[in-house]
Amino acid sequence: RIYMIELKKYLDFPLEKSYEEPIQKRLFQNMKRSHIAFQGLIISFQVIMMLSISLRPGGPFLKPRRTAYFSMYVILAVITLAVMIINMSLVKRQPLNHRFYFRINYFYMGLLCLWSTAVTLNDQLGGNGLNVFTYVMLTVAVLTISKPWHNILIMGGNFLLLNYLLPYFPDPHGADQTFNNLMNSLFTTILAIAISTIFYRNRIRKEYDQIIITEQYNQINDINAQLHQEVLTDKLTGLFNRRYLEDTVKNFFRKNQEDHHNAACMMIDIDFFK
Repeated sequence: RIYMIELKKYLDFPLEKSYEEPIQKRLFQNMKRSHIAFQGLIISFQVIMMLSISLRPGGPFLKPRRTAYFSMYVILAVITLAVMIINMSLVKRQPLNHRFYFRINYFYMGLLCLWSTAVTLNDQLGGNGLNVFTYVMLTVAVLTISKPWHNILIMGGNFLLLNYLLPYFPDPHGADQTFNNLMNSLFTTILAIAISTIFYRNRIRKEYDQIIITEQYNQINDINAQLHQEVLTDKLTGLFNRRYLEDTVKNFFRKNQEDHHNAACMMIDIDFFK
């Protein structure tokens, strides 16, 4: 039972739940711009691929495979643009809706995995390997900010879907690549899950450390302010004490001397003051 609890904690948020909300806000603040830049890069790449296909003899609709490629590039570019616009609006909106941002990120990373499967299946008809599946899965592993069990669902599900559909997309040369595809995609999926888990936990730990440092810094400032107040005041009455008087008078005379002004001080002694 202890092992199950530890495993659940490892695959979920690894710290106290009270820190989940502030850490998610910090993750949102720190990663929003890099995600938007990455989405802009994907759109640019898809536009380049669409142009390259369009400029080939016969255009994008000469063959079914070419049409499929072109369609998938268009679909990914349009969806990425929509996600980028939503993310940019979330960045400008106050208060920040970081929870919705994480849901959008989770949806988009799952979409990228499905897109990699679709392109890989089309590649199989031309005798190509699992290149697209591999680099997209590893890219998702690095960029995702989802919990490990979320990534297991996305990446594991994508692995199962790919290997379920591969027999329907045979190699044009008649070679049986079932075992090779299974093992290569399995290794890629396990590696992607491991990378995403390590990155997620490191990011959580980094933000947690920053929060703790900030809390300790504020506590030290509060303690210093309290000590400063205790040094300059009388605990019984709350009035300023002799140290405050000496510091104030010294500063007063020094400032007037620097400004070339005359200054005077009158002291009144109260007998039997308690």
